[in-house]
Amino acid sequence: MESMDSDEFFHFVARYKFTLSFENAVCDDYITEKLWRPLVVGSVPIYMGSPSVRDWLPNNNSAILAMDFRSPKELAQYLHVHNSNITKYKSFLKHKLGAKGEKVTNKRLTSALETRKWGIDNDFEKGNFIEHFECFLCEHEHKKLNGQRTRLSSISEAHYDCPIPVSPLTNTVNRENWWVDQWHMGKCEARVLRHFVEIGNTEYKYHELYDKVNNMFLNKAC
Repeated sequence: MESMDSDEFFHFVARYKFTLSFENAVCDDYITEKLWRPLVVGSVPIYMGSPSVRDWLPNNNSAILAMDFRSPKELAQYLHVHNSNITKYKSFLKHKLGAKGEKVTNKRLTSALETRKWGIDNDFEKGNFIEHFECFLCEHEHKKLNGQRTRLSSISEAHYDCPIPVSPLTNTVNRENWWVDQWHMGKCEARVLRHFVEIGNTEYKYHELYDKVNNMFLNKAC
């Protein structure tokens, strides 16, 4: 397989009735391709991750949320029942197999897709969604600095304050986990960017940013 977005990989995922879709971190706004891929190909995601995931599912029964079960045993029993009953299993696939009015019933999702100003997946007409989101944040931050009120005025650090990644098996932090370093690095980037904005340095160079970020990271000052 050439990449995780290749047709070959999608066909591989589609062979399975269920897919374990566990995020690398549990944060309100962190939902990744680990959920979207199985949804697209018709494999039922067994999802562990964002508590707000229901806001972005096609309907209320298009994924199995591991967080809804009291134990792995209870989840396994639920999967066994639905795996052995084709009618129960197909109830998860209405977004793929249902009638037109049954496929996507989540009004929040359809509204977001219709009004979005950035591209998704291979929709390049509206541009790269990451770049657009970064520009969106910068524009609103500059408005705030100029005394204008924006839709982001009520946003606090809590909206993006993901907890440090822990092992799902031990519920402890594994210092050898690459994601732990990335979590600390992200904190450093945010602090340096905020500092640049506060001092009015809006034309900084790439090396200026990451010289400071790497220095903070190495000194554990994030």
